[in-house]
Amino acid sequence: MGADLVGAFLVAVLTPFAGWLLVRFSRREPVVADGTVVLRHGPAIAWLGWTALTLGVGALVVIPFEIADGESAFLIGLTVVFGLPFVALGLWFLACRRSEYVRLTPTGIEGRSGWDRAPAEVAWADVDRVRFSSLTGYLVLSGQRRQRVRVSVMLHGADEVAALVGRRVRAPGAATSTRQFREYIALYGGRPRPKR
Repeated sequence: MGADLVGAFLVAVLTPFAGWLLVRFSRREPVVADGTVVLRHGPAIAWLGWTALTLGVGALVVIPFEIADGESAFLIGLTVVFGLPFVALGLWFLACRRSEYVRLTPTGIEGRSGWDRAPAEVAWADVDRVRFSSLTGYLVLSGQRRQRVRVSVMLHGADEVAALVGRRVRAPGAATSTRQFREYIALYGGRPRPKR
């Protein structure tokens, strides 16, 4: 029993720590061509996806076989309740790694997040609202025709996007939202926080 608790504790502590290290030290430079910058996720998001998927599938497949016949179905239900979210989270991270990007051009910004079915594009002059969601970690730029471009905090080069939006966009909430976005990046392994 004691060894199981120690093992569970080590997995619970070391997995997020290893993920943080991978995010912190696996920087991916933005691709620049013809004045266009393309930002994508680095290998850290794929690592998080495979880790979550492995934990979820492991919980769903292995743990029910370990439960003795006399033990309650409650443990199997508990396994499903905790296993399925890990599977969903892992698939989400892997889908984001494959399809999420932000393209910056001299005329505007184009992007596709995990929330979007198709890419969206907004000209710099057409941005009429900027907001930041600390729950999802996205900086959202909304255009006059209801199109939205979401910039993930985990994209490599996201800090530069925030600086560019701060310089180019004069929409309501732009200054506050980009400041919050940059603080969020600094809090989770980006550049050091600016002194106040």
